[in-house]
Amino acid sequence: MSVLPDLRLNDLVAEMLNKLEKFDSANDFGSNVVDPFAAAIEATIFGHKSENEWRVSELHRQKQKALMNQIGDLQQAIIGRLPGWQSFPAGADMPDVVGNRGGQKIIAEVKNKYNTMNSNSAGETYDKLVEFLSEKRFQDHVAVVVQIIGPTSQGNHWKSFAPGKNRKNRGDLFVMGGRPFYAIATDTKARQPGLNVKSTDELEKWESWKAIDEMAVQLFDAVAKCSGTQVPSWVNNFLRPAIGS
Repeated sequence: MSVLPDLRLNDLVAEMLNKLEKFDSANDFGSNVVDPFAAAIEATIFGHKSENEWRVSELHRQKQKALMNQIGDLQQAIIGRLPGWQSFPAGADMPDVVGNRGGQKIIAEVKNKYNTMNSNSAGETYDKLVEFLSEKRFQDHVAVVVQIIGPTSQGNHWKSFAPGKNRKNRGDLFVMGGRPFYAIATDTKARQPGLNVKSTDELEKWESWKAIDEMAVQLFDAVAKCSGTQVPSWVNNFLRPAIGS
């Protein structure tokens, strides 16, 4: 039995692919100063025999960087399609996503990978979430930093989020990976982290533990349909290391 409804991801994927198709870094070559030191090292290490070969490689790198930015937005938008959840655009004076499902009240900032925040941005994320939690509209909410892809650990599904030396641990601000977050965000009992479910509880026994797997299936299907090309089967080999099992 499926945990997730049909999230209808085709439009989200089509929008992302359209943005990538419009990406044209040729303008960047003309308007930005090229780093000759990086180009020298890259050409030597990767064996580029001509400027054109280097440009092709650089174009691919820039497109991949643009893709990574788009993936983060896509992950946020997908969570906004979950029942009881809503995603908000940048500049909306709102968290990335907000979930209100009965007694479950969560605000969250969504990161595609665990290593996308440096110390400064982690501190800024903490401060922003603490400010949201202080507002009346988010009374009784908990805040979560969601890292869809990242190291997984058994027996401790989330931990306090308090980056730096001057920020204190709080009982309403956590960081967790994609699998436990999806399990909680789609939990039929709508349990609240830190209130009626602990980080050491056996979420692996919840039916919603497989929610992120179903999301991946729906996303890959949408990518295949919108691109007209099947997602290679070997991509599935990366899922378990990326999101746990």
